[in-house]
Amino acid sequence: MKKIFFGVCAALIFSADCFAKDYKCIQTAELKSSMTPVELYLGVSDCIKADKYEDAVMMYLTAGVYGRFDTFRVTDKTAHQAVGVLKMYSSYGLSEKQQAKFSEFAGDMFTGQKHEKICQEVRR
Repeated sequence: MKKIFFGVCAALIFSADCFAKDYKCIQTAELKSSMTPVELYLGVSDCIKADKYEDAVMMYLTAGVYGRFDTFRVTDKTAHQAVGVLKMYSSYGLSEKQQAKFSEFAGDMFTGQKHEKICQEVRR
C-alpha cells in the first residue's frame, strides 16, 4: 500500500509539475469544464487564505466531481488514489482554524437555496 501511495505521489509531482505552480483562487463564475482536479484542488487554499470560502467550497466540490469522473475513465485503479492525495494537499499550509471554518462553511452550503446553487454550478 505504501508503495502504491508513493507511486501516485511521485507521478503527480514529477509528471505534472503540479505542486510547483502557484494555483490561485477562482471565482465560481469563472470555473470551466476544461479545468482539472489538480488546478481546482490546489487553488482551494488560496481562496481560504483570502477568506473567500464560498469560492473555496465551489472549487473543492467541482474538483471532486471532475476527479470522480476521471476515475471512471482511468482503468488503472492505483491511479484513482490521486484524488485523495489532491484533497490532502488542498488544505496544506492552512491553520486548524482555517480548516475548521472551511468545513463549517461547506456544511452550511448544503442547505436550501445554496445547495441548489451548487448543483446548478456543477451542471454548468
